[in-house]
Amino acid sequence: MTQSEFFKILSLTERGTTDILAQKSLAYSHLAPFMNELTLVELLGWVNSNKSLLRLPLIIDDSHLQVGYNEENIRQFIPQNRRKIKKFESDELFEQ
Repeated sequence: MTQSEFFKILSLTERGTTDILAQKSLAYSHLAPFMNELTLVELLGWVNSNKSLLRLPLIIDDSHLQVGYNEENIRQFIPQNRRKIKKFESDELFEQ
């Protein structure tokens, strides 16, 4: 991941690195004692050398970030007009 991609992802979070790091991972447990001393560039180096530090999937567009799999939240990446069509089709199935 490039530095600009990393900073873009962080800009879309609510709580910074807390939102994107897999805090229950073994890799994170090794890194945790040093977290407050790392710069973001150093953290990016750790992430690039050990992808298990990230919560996955990370889905981004220009203004949205989805961390982890949540079917309802992933819908924000589908254009609104497409979401309305899908909802209409789903509603019709339940009415039958």
